[in-house]
Amino acid sequence: MAVQGNLDPDTLADSLHDARSQTRKILDSVRGKPGHIFNLGHGIRKDTPPENVAEIARFVHRHTESPRA
Repeated sequence: MAVQGNLDPDTLADSLHDARSQTRKILDSVRGKPGHIFNLGHGIRKDTPPENVAEIARFVHRHTESPRA
């Protein structure tokens, strides 16, 4: 079963620091549970800085990579 976890799009638009913090909370809450899909709650606001979107995508990838054998 897949589960989607939502980041508030207002957080992503307003503060990259807060977006990282909230993203970490979401990822920590599902760590070790298969099938989680990280996403925004309601899509991207038009005033969201593109660099914030790119940074949170990189952040999610860094914090969810499987350990290599």
